[in-house]
Amino acid sequence: MSPEVRPENPLLPIRQYHDLERRSFLTEHSSSTTGTIKQVVVADVSSNTTLTDSHELVLVNCSGGQVEITLPLAATYPFKQYRIKKIDSSNNPVKVKPQTGEYIDDEDEWLITFQMDCMDIVSDSVDEWFMT
Repeated sequence: MSPEVRPENPLLPIRQYHDLERRSFLTEHSSSTTGTIKQVVVADVSSNTTLTDSHELVLVNCSGGQVEITLPLAATYPFKQYRIKKIDSSNNPVKVKPQTGEYIDDEDEWLITFQMDCMDIVSDSVDEWFMT
């Protein structure tokens, strides 16, 4: 099976994370440097969702149609990080959009169209979101 070829499209995130398994964050992971345990919160969504402080890893199933993920105001959760991942194989995209007047890397929205692609995003704590 040959790898899927990506079309050139500035609205598609280009980072892929092959080191992650679909449900690898459901268990606790310990840090060897600090000895602390952090549990990552996993949310499965299949309908339009506005993210909150309780979201961290958002697994999006678009098999029923396009799903829109709306980010909160960047100042609401200073330096908040999210990972948004499309988990289904349909042609329906995940549409990630900030609040009115805010941007993601100077764009009004981003689309995630390929299965298992994801985006990491962080608030600048003022009025913008950045891909990391």
